[in-house]
Parts: sequence; C-alpha cells; structure tokens
Amino acid sequence: MKKIERLLVIVLALKNYGRLTARQLADKLEVNIRTIYRDMDALCQMDIPLVAESGKEGGYELLDHYFLPSVSFTQDEVLALAIADKLITETKIPGFSDLVESSFLKIKNIMNEENKRKAKQILGRIVFNLKSMYLQLEDKKYFPLIKTSFLENRILKLTYYFPARRKSQQLMIKPILLNFWSGGWYLYAQSTEDDKIWCYRLDRITHLELSEETFQLPDAENLMEFCWENEIYKEKQIKLSARLKLSLSLYNTVKNDNMFKDSQILEQNDQAIILLTKEILLEYIIEFAFCNYDQSEILGPDSLREKFREILGSLTKKYTS
Repeated sequence: MKKIERLLVIVLALKNYGRLTARQLADKLEVNIRTIYRDMDALCQMDIPLVAESGKEGGYELLDHYFLPSVSFTQDEVLALAIADKLITETKIPGFSDLVESSFLKIKNIMNEENKRKAKQILGRIVFNLKSMYLQLEDKKYFPLIKTSFLENRILKLTYYFPARRKSQQLMIKPILLNFWSGGWYLYAQSTEDDKIWCYRLDRITHLELSEETFQLPDAENLMEFCWENEIYKEKQIKLSARLKLSLSLYNTVKNDNMFKDSQILEQNDQAIILLTKEILLEYIIEFAFCNYDQSEILGPDSLREKFREILGSLTKKYTS
C-alpha cells in the first residue's frame, strides 16, 4: 500500500472507530509501529485535526468537526469489496439479505466500469465452499431481533428444541455473541436462571421474541474467549498435553496447524516424537489419532491411551458382533 493510501486509511479508521492506539493502527494496516508514528507526523503536517493522548488509555482520534470528503475506490479496494459481497451473500444471513444487497449496489454504483469488470473476472476464480452449510435456516426474522437485543441489551424469550430430550422448552436468555462456525449459526447466551453460558443452534429455535427486561453485558475484553471459557460444556471437557509419534511426512504436513504450533520435538529419525506443550481437548487428540491411524501413535499419558483403547474396543465390538 502506498503512503498516500495508507494515510487515507488511517483517517478513515479514526473517523469510523474513534480513538485507536498506534499498535491497533499498525495491526490494521500490517505495518510496524514506527511507520504509524511517521504517518501521524505526516497527517499533522497536512493540518488534519488529530488529538494524541498518552498513557494506557491513550491513542489518536480525530476532532468531531472534521469532515471527510467522498473518495474513489482503487482497483484492489474494489476487489476486496467484491470478495466481501460474495462471502456475505453466500453466508446467507436471514433477515438481512435485502440490506446486504442494497448496500453493495450503492457501492457498485460509484465504481467505474473497468474496475467492476476486472473484479468480476477475478471473482470468478475465487470460491467459498459454503454450499455445504448443514444448518439451514428459514428466514424467521431472528437476526433483526438478535440485533435489537444486542443494541439495547434486551433479554430474549425463546422456545428451543432439545433433540436428546425430544422436547421443546421455553427459556429466557441474555444474548452475548452470535457465531458463524462450521456451516451454521450459533448464539452464545447466559441463562437468566443461573447465569451459565449456553450455546444455542439457531435452527433449533422454534420461536423467538424480545422481552422488555434488560441485562448487563459481561465486562470482558474479548467476548468470544469469555464465552468459550465459561460455556457450560467446558465442565465436561478434559484438556491435556500429550506425546505423539508421527511419521515425518505427517509431521511436516501438520506442524504448522494450531494443535502442533509451538510443540516440542523430543526425537526425530524416520519418525518424530512430539510433545504438545499446550493443553488440547482430549476429543481433538483422539480424533486426530483415528483420522491418521496409519501414521500416528499416542505414547502418553496413560489415561489418554486407555481412553483410546476403550473407544477402539467399543467400536470393535459394535462392528464384529
């Protein structure tokens, strides 16, 4: 990105997000922090009305009266917007499809024809594999209700179907986070009864409405991490570190995956002995071992080997009886 484009992005970011630190700007623009300091000096020399505050709560911000004139899009920005348009369209957010389409039509209206043509040409060669979304939602207008709940911190009333119990139940929840994961939409929320975090699949909600009651959102810097760490199912999950023996070809394939990142190599000849230095869910390690049964072996701890043997024994009994 050229310097003049970077300066414009900084101004746009401050205009839209408010106060940002030099580190936050550096992360957004993928440059080092010294570059941001030089850019801020350049903006001051251009008489852009910036305010800089030092300290832990400090950062840069624009004065409220600053008016930013309309700007044109570069070819790369047109492509980025076109990719975002395609991704959002294929993700299919029920209740928002018309708003998404109208928003991008407005954007396309100010693009020149050459940039639109080039974006369309490249976009035909970029594929999002979202057609296999297995949690199909009818347009029940849930998203606008959830949006209102988020904006006003309103408690939601819902009827939720529990397949294991084969029955529905009426619940009152404090919605915290909406998550699109593995082909479907999930709502993390606190129960009004015990404040524990539950995860609800949106396709299992048969009725949803806003209540007049409000609630206080948890004071957490990262709501996704807060939900994961406090979810009710965490009580039933076991995390552990493990020693694994992998073929070199498998190790070279997976060594940069999240599970093996920062792992320690204890021994390496024709096979690699790996120590997972961070704790991983037991289920994930067992799943990995089953999927790569011909190129991996669990060496320890003994409790993990015993669990693997137990599952293997039950499967053997099921398919040989």
